[in-house]
Amino acid sequence: ITASSEGSTCPSSRTMAHEEPSDDAVMSMCDCTVEHSEDHDSEEEDVDSGEIHTDRELVAGDNAKLVIAMCGLPARGKSFIARKIQSYLTWRGLRVKIFNAGKYRRMEVKDVNSTSRADYFDTSNKKAALQRERFAMMALQDMLGFFRGTGDVGIFDATNTTKARRANIVKKCKEASQDIGIIFIESICDEPSVIETNIRSKVKNSPDFKGFNLEEAIVDIKKRIKNYESRYETLTEDHLSYIKLYNLQSRVFCNRIYGRIGKALLEFLMAIHIGSRTVCLTRPGAPEGKTISKGSTLYSFEGKRKQVRLSAKGKNFAKNLGSYLRRVRSRTTSRENIAVNAEKMDEKRKRKNPRSWDGRTLRNQRYKVMTSLMDIAIETADLIAPNSSNELEEYATLNPMHRGIGGLKSVKGMKRRHPKFYDAWMTSPLKTRWPGGESYDDVRRRIQATVIEIEQQPAPVVVVSHIAVIQLLIAYFTKIDCNKAHTINVPLHTAILLDPLRGGTYRKRMIQFTDFGEAKEVEDKDFQDEKFGNSWNLKLHATSVILISAVTVIGFNLYRRFIR
Repeated sequence: ITASSEGSTCPSSRTMAHEEPSDDAVMSMCDCTVEHSEDHDSEEEDVDSGEIHTDRELVAGDNAKLVIAMCGLPARGKSFIARKIQSYLTWRGLRVKIFNAGKYRRMEVKDVNSTSRADYFDTSNKKAALQRERFAMMALQDMLGFFRGTGDVGIFDATNTTKARRANIVKKCKEASQDIGIIFIESICDEPSVIETNIRSKVKNSPDFKGFNLEEAIVDIKKRIKNYESRYETLTEDHLSYIKLYNLQSRVFCNRIYGRIGKALLEFLMAIHIGSRTVCLTRPGAPEGKTISKGSTLYSFEGKRKQVRLSAKGKNFAKNLGSYLRRVRSRTTSRENIAVNAEKMDEKRKRKNPRSWDGRTLRNQRYKVMTSLMDIAIETADLIAPNSSNELEEYATLNPMHRGIGGLKSVKGMKRRHPKFYDAWMTSPLKTRWPGGESYDDVRRRIQATVIEIEQQPAPVVVVSHIAVIQLLIAYFTKIDCNKAHTINVPLHTAILLDPLRGGTYRKRMIQFTDFGEAKEVEDKDFQDEKFGNSWNLKLHATSVILISAVTVIGFNLYRRFIR
């Protein structure tokens, strides 16, 4: 991104990626630059810094509430983007809700089919136009009510394709509260393959086309798009804050985007894409000379920074995981990664040579392997990706949670030595910081850049990290409340695979290996015991031991009685 000066007072202060500015824009930028240079050389009292600061606050600032209003033609991925934004901002700790105008239309109308046909969206249908505006305003009013409660960010998911509609949105929001900030996000698609993929996804998943024949639904939605195109006005209002996303990632253009959430949103939108790839999360293998409880999340050898070598079992796990991932990669034929382009490729050719949406061959893509700086994690990653067969990078952000001074190893030790901390942890495990160390919230903030890095990867990603980090990554990808992240089960010598599904969600699978290197999917025990991660596996194991011991004692007593 090439950014204009943050203090610029020129009317079209913008940032853009991969877009050459027009000659007039270049001249405008040059005028601004010269003007700033003259201010810099002049005497200090001639510079009205207070006025510049006020202008900066007007365009963005950190608003108490934020409206994200989607904009764009149908089948442009607006709902996909809205769901991704909701997941990301919710994971960051904000209260976010989507208000979809189409859902209000379907709830208010008894006969859904009467409002889903293309003629309902015809510009000449004045009655339908008034109804659509009413449904959109109902969604907007409910969003403003959400702000009056505990809401932080409301996502207004509608087409919002006219300047009049966007002006009305701004007016209603400002009438409700001057503290509400508004960012418009326009999704623009001009790649035929992306549009075709979006159309097919929409007709297969939207309630508007339930019971429709596939080809009939495709024809109908294309007519609907034509109706919208006749009155479509792209975002050009320089006084608004907006982001334009082209082809769901290839280019980003933004105007008047400042503030903490706005900048985080821009960075996230530059990372997401519609290509699908599996994310694999795993802990380092077990070290030499250590007996580690698989369910332990309170204290772990992983946090020790001294030289630690993998045990034979740890090495065997890492090698098996690397072999498994290479086998999966070699036979990748996922239809999620195939761009539907009937004019250039028939179905037979697609099956033989799967491609990503932008045409790159997937069969020979390398994995992106990310590891913490711990010696044992690096050794595990090296065995997963030997001989530089994959891209391997080390990240300090993936280091284990710092559990503070004292090296607490048990719940009893914590309760005895730090009773105040124990009580605080039981009340708020996310926010409570270990004495002299980090909290889960600290780790979440630390790995935000790592989430962006994972999201922007077009190829499969392998992350070798530690319990708290993996728990928070699972919480992000599977939409689990971060307040419960500490209870997520992260067993040793287990690969946690996150497979992408339609709509930007992920399905979690857990893979373990036999002594012969055969992969087997194991049952996922979603949550551990709320009290500091004593896993249900351990409870069941302990129960089994008690029962076996009791049966043994009873059997022995009966044996002695009969012998006598």
